[in-house]
Amino acid sequence: MTCTTHHHACDCREAEHAAEIARLMAALDTAALALRDAAISVIDWGTYASDYFQKKHGLASDIARIQAAHLAAIDAARSKT
Repeated sequence: MTCTTHHHACDCREAEHAAEIARLMAALDTAALALRDAAISVIDWGTYASDYFQKKHGLASDIARIQAAHLAAIDAARSKT
């Protein structure tokens, strides 16, 4: 196999690394979507709780934490180079 780093036949495993990076980036995309869906579910189900229980259990901070993780995953996925 000829790699693009060394421009000759070598065993640097560049192709394997590229495939692993692609797999991990796809997993990151999947995780970002799952976090978005989780935030939506928490918001939807949380509205069934009274204001008292929403405040007592920190619903707003839970939602904010999930949404922040979602945005961080999107940022990480967009920064892939």
